[in-house]
Amino acid sequence: WVGCRGASDEAAAQTTSARCAGCGMRVTRGDAFSSGATEANGHAVMFDSPKCMFRWLSQHTDAREPWCTEHLSRTQHPARELLFVMGTDIDGPMGHDLVPVDTRAHAEELLRSHHGTQVLAFAEVTQPIVDQLFRM
Repeated sequence: WVGCRGASDEAAAQTTSARCAGCGMRVTRGDAFSSGATEANGHAVMFDSPKCMFRWLSQHTDAREPWCTEHLSRTQHPARELLFVMGTDIDGPMGHDLVPVDTRAHAEELLRSHHGTQVLAFAEVTQPIVDQLFRM
């Protein structure tokens, strides 16, 4: 159920798939919505989508180094440095999701071009928002 990777497995994690620590779906680093974090014990976990990552983080408050794949560049960024666009017509692996982008300009463009409803900073993604995403 939980896809764990130790620091020594970092190179392998770049090319192999794991299971989402939140829902169990298969996820490969670099997929459009892949996300991750590090557990308190140092093991890396991966997620198929930001909403799975945020749900898991709410239950693992001692986790560190959350990251997401930025939508436009498809590169990994620290999640706390990204903005998350909600309500777009871009579906993640589990339907409605947050779309991570690196700048306010990119977020505003995504709002316009993909009918988004809201731009959120990492700290603004609350449990009620995550719960709403899972109900959509």
